[in-house]
Order: sequence, then C-alpha cells, then structure tokens
Amino acid sequence: MALGAMQAVKNAGKLGQILVVGTDGDPEAVASVKAGEMAATVAQDPAEVGAESLRQLLAALKTGKQIPLNADPAYVAVNSKLITK
Repeated sequence: MALGAMQAVKNAGKLGQILVVGTDGDPEAVASVKAGEMAATVAQDPAEVGAESLRQLLAALKTGKQIPLNADPAYVAVNSKLITK
C-alpha cells in the first residue's frame, strides 16, 4: 500500500513534500527508500513471527490452560528493522 501511496504522491507532483513510510520492507519498498522517494520502510521478520506463534502455542499446550474466547489477546513484540537509507 505504501508503494501505491508513493505513486500517488509522484503523480500529484508532491515528491519531497509528503513523507511516505511503509511496513512491508519488500525489495521494491527498500529500492524506493534508497532512491530517496519513500522516507522509510519497516522490515518485519515473518519467520520469527511464525516461530514465536509456535512457541506461544506450545507453551499453552504444555500448561493445558484454557483461554476464554472473549479474552484480550496477548501482544508479543517481534523485532523489526527500520530502513531509512
């Protein structure tokens, strides 16, 4: 979505006037940052997100504790990398 926003900024002739930051960290977004178009992108680690999910699942299975359906979700931080140049 950030790449689409970046294209809209270019089409409007506002490059350098509007900051666009994305959360994909994909190669096209990194290239846009390096080209001086997007201000930044955040590279998430999908493998670590999956691994942490499995760790949480195994921990829940080991304890046998039931989690109510209406319980607030637990938030677990997974490292990301901010790419700015």
